[in-house]
Amino acid sequence: MATPSCKTQRSECTPRAQDILRVWRDDRCVSAGTAQQYMYWIGRFRKYCRILGLEEATQLTHDGARRFQTWRAGSRQISPAHLGLASSSVRSLRRVYEVMGMAVPPWRPIELCPPPALAVLRDYASQLRQQRGNPEATILKKVKHVNKLL
Repeated sequence: MATPSCKTQRSECTPRAQDILRVWRDDRCVSAGTAQQYMYWIGRFRKYCRILGLEEATQLTHDGARRFQTWRAGSRQISPAHLGLASSSVRSLRRVYEVMGMAVPPWRPIELCPPPALAVLRDYASQLRQQRGNPEATILKKVKHVNKLL
């Protein structure tokens, strides 16, 4: 009897420890010592999701990481400020999901801003969006910067 693999049912599967470490090693973004600490935090994060009945992938956001920090701090009666690795480990886990092609929500909600007042800035924003394919956050930063120069 054949069982479905994670490749055919990605939405129901979470990355295993070896998958996480492989992605970090291939990206060269996390050192071995940091990876060990992150793995501890990911284990705690997964336990938090199991206890509260949350889907792990939907909690891989800035707000989800903050809620996890607050929950962890409350359960240990410590300040959330002392749990900095919790947020960075959740963000690194999110990167693993992205690399493996799994759907994750944006880290922070995309803020849509009104179009620039000047026609030249509207055209510049349109060019960045359509021809260069820049994300909205980058477009906003570039348009604000050019507006200051004007």
